[in-house]
Amino acid sequence: MINVYEGLKSILDRNNGGNNLKLQKERKKRYFTKSDTLFSLSHDDVEDLTNRLVSWYRIKIPNSIFIESNGKIDINTESANYSNYINMTFGELLQRNKDLNLLKCGYRNMNPANNSGTTFIIKLFTLKGIFNNREDKVCRILADSANGNILGIEGDYLLPKKLKENYTNYKVEEIFSLLKKEAIEGLNYDDLKICINDRNKSILTRNKIIDKVCFDLLSKKVDKTEYGYFRAMTFLKDIDNYLGLGLGIDYLDMVYDKVSKENVSGDNKSTKVKNRKN
Repeated sequence: MINVYEGLKSILDRNNGGNNLKLQKERKKRYFTKSDTLFSLSHDDVEDLTNRLVSWYRIKIPNSIFIESNGKIDINTESANYSNYINMTFGELLQRNKDLNLLKCGYRNMNPANNSGTTFIIKLFTLKGIFNNREDKVCRILADSANGNILGIEGDYLLPKKLKENYTNYKVEEIFSLLKKEAIEGLNYDDLKICINDRNKSILTRNKIIDKVCFDLLSKKVDKTEYGYFRAMTFLKDIDNYLGLGLGIDYLDMVYDKVSKENVSGDNKSTKVKNRKN
């Protein structure tokens, strides 16, 4: 049995005051903006993925499957929907939604030819002459797609000495910061900049997806908040095990506050969430 009131007091207080119904009426603007993309997923794709996640957990855990007793809820193993609850695993969800792999927000070069799945290549170069686009010196950096660690460098004569000698101690972000600081004349490292910016953008979108799924599972007005809390916590545990983000136990209450304010005010700018790992 799960005592949902241990983690729900402040959310229940707000709902009992009627704030949830007011919030539902005021949520006129879309939560995701056109800038919220996830690597190859467009804004509309991101919304679609979010809705699929919400639908999955509502089907997996319908109202009819709950048993209530003295403020506690449990799953009724005799329910006609119990087989869905057991069989709709996160592994099955991954099989049906390959786009979920993008939530890992790995590193990648936006040129598909420079990605192998586990590694990617970043090209740095200088140009020959001032008025042409012929490449002169070229450096290629091989990095791990999962963590951004540098695995190898070809043509390191373009790089600072301390980087050439200890490149395996660096991640792509650290190389980017070092190159900006060194300001090597004529060096083009746009490839590196785009890689980092696209990943950071995807991390912000991923965080908004997690926020929105939790919020939608919590705030459906036809459900008891306790049921929504159970669904949202189930989703949160599944996604946290998959991504290893280190989300805390107070996360759902924080999400409710954060997304409520954004929807009511129309402020859709992402904010950094505490306790998350990149």
